Amino acid sequence: LKNWKEVQPKDYKEYRKNWISRPNESKYGEFPLALNIEVTTRCNLACTFCWHKDLESGAKFDMDYELFKKIIDEASNNSIPSVNLNGLGEPMIHPQLIDMIKYCKMRGIPEVQFHTNATIMNDKIANDLIEAGLDNIIFSLDSPDKETYENMRVKSSFDSVQKNVRTFLKVRNSQNKIKPFVRVTMVLTDK
Repeated sequence: LKNWKEVQPKDYKEYRKNWISRPNESKYGEFPLALNIEVTTRCNLACTFCWHKDLESGAKFDMDYELFKKIIDEASNNSIPSVNLNGLGEPMIHPQLIDMIKYCKMRGIPEVQFHTNATIMNDKIANDLIEAGLDNIIFSLDSPDKETYENMRVKSSFDSVQKNVRTFLKVRNSQNKIKPFVRVTMVLTDK
C-alpha cells in the first residue's frame, strides 16, 4: 500500500485529500469528486441480498458505448478525478468494459475502478484489465465460509471465485505491477 501511494500522481493525492476535506468543511466543489456509472444492469448471479433478481427483463441491459463516451467527456472536461464503473450489474459482463477503461484513461481520469463478483475472471481478462490502465479492482467476497458464501451468492462457487482472485493477483504480480490495487469488500447481512 505504501509503495502504491508513493507512485500516485499529484492530482490523485489532491483528489484523496478533497475526499476527506470537502464533506468535513461542507465545501462541495463545482463538480463531484467521483462518478458512479452503471455500465450494465445485467448480472450472472442471484444474490439473496440483492434486488437485481426483481428487475424486469427489459430493465437488464448494457450501457451504449457512445453514451458512455459522452458522459466521460463531460466528466473529463470538468476534471473529475474518479470513475467507478458499476452499480447493480456485474461490470465484467459488459462486452466493452476494457474499451471503457481505456477511454477513461485516455481522457485523463486519474482513478478508474469497479467492483466485481470475480466469477468470470481469467488470465486474459486480468491481463486486459491491467493493460487498459485499471487503477482499482474491488472483489466482492461476502464470507470466508464456503457454505455461507454460496448460500448468499446464488449461482457462484466459493472455490472458483477464490481461484479467480488468485489468478488476477498472479497475473498482476508476474508483471511486477502495483496497480490495479486490489480490495475486498462484503455486504453486511444478518448472516
